[in-house]
Amino acid sequence: MSRGPAHPSTLGPTPLDDVQVDVTTRLGAPVEVTPTGFAGLDALMGGGLRGGMVLGLSGAPGSGKTSLALAMAYMAARTQAGVAFAGRAIDDTEIFARLAARALRRSYPASEVSYGDIWSGTAFQSDAVRRAINDAVGTVMQKVGAHLHLARLGPREPLSDFSARCAALWARHERVLVFVDDVEGLVVPERGSLDAQLVGIGYELRELAETGCTVVYTALSTHEEQLSPGTTVLVRAVPLEAQGGVRVPLELKVLKNRVGPTATLALDAVFGALEFSQGGVSPSGIG
Repeated sequence: MSRGPAHPSTLGPTPLDDVQVDVTTRLGAPVEVTPTGFAGLDALMGGGLRGGMVLGLSGAPGSGKTSLALAMAYMAARTQAGVAFAGRAIDDTEIFARLAARALRRSYPASEVSYGDIWSGTAFQSDAVRRAINDAVGTVMQKVGAHLHLARLGPREPLSDFSARCAALWARHERVLVFVDDVEGLVVPERGSLDAQLVGIGYELRELAETGCTVVYTALSTHEEQLSPGTTVLVRAVPLEAQGGVRVPLELKVLKNRVGPTATLALDAVFGALEFSQGGVSPSGIG
């Protein structure tokens, strides 16, 4: 079977005349974006997450990286995008507990039930609380049950194999977002140094995004340098000292942004209920 000519841009250095029509058509085409749920961050990214983008969420242990990623995954699923939330050590019951705690607090703003209370089972000692939690789980399933997918990465599974597993999402959804929690968990000790593997993982995440999906990953801030080359937007979560209560002041420092300016966003976080309320946005001056 004969094949058509290759696209001019794949043949080597190409004059602009040969690609002008194709490029200008793509420049003028409307691109559907997926909101993160954080208006300030969406504004910095020209409206939200796009296919082909890699968003990195970094921070110290306990800084809320996973909570932020899961909140974004939930909001993306609410828009009826196909969302995969994956990790090497992902625990389905923990994810359900986090989402249930969020829905419970939405229904009962005064609720002090955390996802830890739900995950451990201590919250079920009261029949009234048990019923409220079951209702919260039902709410989560109604809103995102058909769009949010959980995936455990195998102990030696490369990201290329996981990418193939995600292919089924394209058959059901026009927009696909893949969340990879704790990229350090993808490192295999016998395959070389940590730094070298993380650089490779960063480029594998970029290759996954180039299939047309959006990739969001979480990592420790100490590994930003290794992962940054393949990352479109890099955001570091920095918790500040809490002034009592369950709310934690949180700064999101946009360190790298190929879409818009860098900046610092102020949030109030209730990590135990997957709840974030947004403050202001200020230019960071970080290059």
